[in-house]
Amino acid sequence: MFPEFDFDAPDEHRLYCRDIATAMVERHGLPYDEAVAIIRRHWSWQDHYGEHNWLIFHEEPENWADHLFRLQQDPDFWIDRDPLPRRD
Repeated sequence: MFPEFDFDAPDEHRLYCRDIATAMVERHGLPYDEAVAIIRRHWSWQDHYGEHNWLIFHEEPENWADHLFRLQQDPDFWIDRDPLPRRD
């Protein structure tokens, strides 16, 4: 049904991945094939049938699109490099 997402996942997850790829195209100007490749790298190894399989849906497709795009630009973008304030 979704040949571009050939990893083992329910169709609901694959449809969601298609929505994320579409958002990456619209928001970041990526070619669809590149967006698909990014998503496959990020999620193809995940257990989409396990206990926490619902986690993919905790963000909107647009948020995932932005997150995955930024992750490609800077894999450590989410790390806060500012030192913690001293506790006196």
